[in-house]
Amino acid sequence: MINTAPWIHLPTSDRLLYAAMQMISETGLKGLSASKLASLADVSKSTVFHHFKKMEDIPVLVLEKLYEEIIYPIQEEAYASVSEYLKALGRTSFSDNEQHIVIYKAFASLFHASMHDANLKQIVNSCSHKFGSMLYTKLRSLSPISISDDTLMHLSHLIFMSLDGISLHYLIHGNYIQAQESWELLVNTIVSHYHLDKEKMK
Repeated sequence: MINTAPWIHLPTSDRLLYAAMQMISETGLKGLSASKLASLADVSKSTVFHHFKKMEDIPVLVLEKLYEEIIYPIQEEAYASVSEYLKALGRTSFSDNEQHIVIYKAFASLFHASMHDANLKQIVNSCSHKFGSMLYTKLRSLSPISISDDTLMHLSHLIFMSLDGISLHYLIHGNYIQAQESWELLVNTIVSHYHLDKEKMK
């Protein structure tokens, strides 16, 4: 059977990681094995262990890929307002890009598994804290100085949790338009209520 996955022509290291993410997204972390991974990525088992010293390293690498391909590019862009930034975050999070969907599904699976695995929970919590800090920093840079740090920290938590919830519904139901409309409604409500797009005082 010919593998038609969108990542099959990537360099071996990336191909292995995407194959691992696809397996995790479909069967969870417990369904991941070196032999199955080698078969899906169309490489030898020895090649798997050349790139992954231990299979236990894969969750961290999945999270690193999430940041590398999705989170960092959004944070590095320049935005004129909080609205513009948050709507861009939504467009990326509810993407129809097949490779991004694989990453998000793998992350969702790891997130769920972390409830029953102390080591994995620590990894996921570290990832969540990292993203929360980046979200807060971006909001602080774009918001009026009259908005307190505490308020922005609470809003960062609300936005993060809402993003997770809408993303999960999107991954399950696949309704891109509904996810985008729900996110934009939330963003518009928060920005309007807290006057986040008022011109910053000098």
